[in-house]
Amino acid sequence: MERRDLIKEEIEQFGRVLGMIIADFIGLKARGEVTQGIEISKKELKEELNIDIDKLIDLSNNELIKYFKDHKLTAEHIELIADYLFKITESYTSAGKQETKKYLEKVLYLYDMADVFSQTISFDRINKKSRAENALQ
Repeated sequence: MERRDLIKEEIEQFGRVLGMIIADFIGLKARGEVTQGIEISKKELKEELNIDIDKLIDLSNNELIKYFKDHKLTAEHIELIADYLFKITESYTSAGKQETKKYLEKVLYLYDMADVFSQTISFDRINKKSRAENALQ
C-alpha cells in the first residue's frame, strides 16, 4: 500500500512540475519573450523531468508510446505536453513552417494518445484537436 502511495505521489508531483514549467513558458510568451521562453522551458523539462522535447518530436509513434510508458506519464501529462507543443507552434513564424507542421502532427498524435491512455473521449481534447487540425491546413 505504501509503495502505491509513493508512486501516486511521484506521478502527481510530476504533473505539478510539468504544469509550472508550462505556466512559466506562457508567462514569458505573454511578455513577448517567446524564444527565451521556448529555450528555458525545454531546458527545464529536460533537467527537471527528463523530457527531451526535441527528441520527443523526432520519435516514431511506437517509440513515443514506449517513451511515455517508460516515463510513467498519464493521459493528463500527455495532454499537457500536447498543449505546450501547440503553444510553441503559435509562436513560430512563417519561416518555421516545416517545424510547425512537425509539431502540429505530433500534437494531434499526443491528443489521440491521451484519449487512449485515459480510455475516455474528452470534448475539450476534441476541440483542441480541431484547432490543431485547422492550424495544420
